[in-house]
Amino acid sequence: LITPHLIPRDGATYEDIPHLIFCSKQPKDSALCLFDPDGKGWKPTMWIADTTVPWASRWLYYYELWHFDGVWRGGGVGPATIAEIRAREADKASANDGARPRAENG
Repeated sequence: LITPHLIPRDGATYEDIPHLIFCSKQPKDSALCLFDPDGKGWKPTMWIADTTVPWASRWLYYYELWHFDGVWRGGGVGPATIAEIRAREADKASANDGARPRAENG
């Protein structure tokens, strides 16, 4: 086991932690999202000491700042959190509900 575990901010959940590879079965076992696999920023021939270790260190730095004020400064590709994805989906659903034609009485 890796300890200490990452923890969400007060009032948040593990799903709210930005740029985390979320494990729904065991949220404490979620992993850091260090690079975009589609961005070709990492190759199997690269040294872990030159990539993964500095990337993890930088991720943890931004994680600590996020704990302080809730702002993710680490950049990244795609949605920052599962919670953000769900919020976007809820916003779309709300917008679509308002756009549906209503049946008229009579």
